[in-house]
Amino acid sequence: MQFYYKTVEGINDDPEPSDTIDSITQGNIVHDMMLHLYFPEELRRKYLKDRLVITPDRIRALRRAVDAVERRAAP
Repeated sequence: MQFYYKTVEGINDDPEPSDTIDSITQGNIVHDMMLHLYFPEELRRKYLKDRLVITPDRIRALRRAVDAVERRAAP
């Protein structure tokens, strides 16, 4: 829920910006480093052509899709 409110809804409860890197950004950095260190270039995009980036718009679209499925499944 914290991720949803902060990222999707844009509600920030931090009193002031921080100088630290949040865990998602840190994870993205580590994963990119491992990808470039351990995978030959020709295999880097073999299974996933483009990076999947979770954005507020993508989350809203997913929520709309889930709501639509739930409405169809409701008696």
